[in-house]
Amino acid sequence: MTESTSRRPAYARLLDRAVRILAVRDHSEQELRRKLAAPIMGKNGPEEIDATAEDYERVIA
Repeated sequence: MTESTSRRPAYARLLDRAVRILAVRDHSEQELRRKLAAPIMGKNGPEEIDATAEDYERVIA
């Protein structure tokens, strides 16, 4: 992950991740929530998206 990517708002990062996950195949809401909550593998190991519960709800909606 580049430095500019890590500066993006958590909502935007979460939304991009959801689009990438759904581009592979259709997921149930529960499966999508589980995958979005999983840490992202960055160059320095796993990192969390610092998103709020509201961010998750906006992405899922």
